[in-house]
Amino acid sequence: MTELSFMPRYYFDFRDDEAASLDKEGIDLRSLAEAQEEAALALADFARSTLADPLGAKSDRELSVSVRDERGTILAKCVFGIDRPRE
Repeated sequence: MTELSFMPRYYFDFRDDEAASLDKEGIDLRSLAEAQEEAALALADFARSTLADPLGAKSDRELSVSVRDERGTILAKCVFGIDRPRE
């Protein structure tokens, strides 16, 4: 008899300063550690694509990816920030 194993669903919400994109689908992963790794990789891609845009290089910018569970509880958050000194 095959044992069924439950894999929790994690949702990844992206935020760029005040704008947010909420994940409505989520993905099934084995653990929160896997979800945190996925969030870190997603944030790197998000930062790379956002900052490649000429408007994306503005000063004092914060990008983030939050990991939440099916109930909406935030379990982890990865943050990338640019803080440029004022001239």
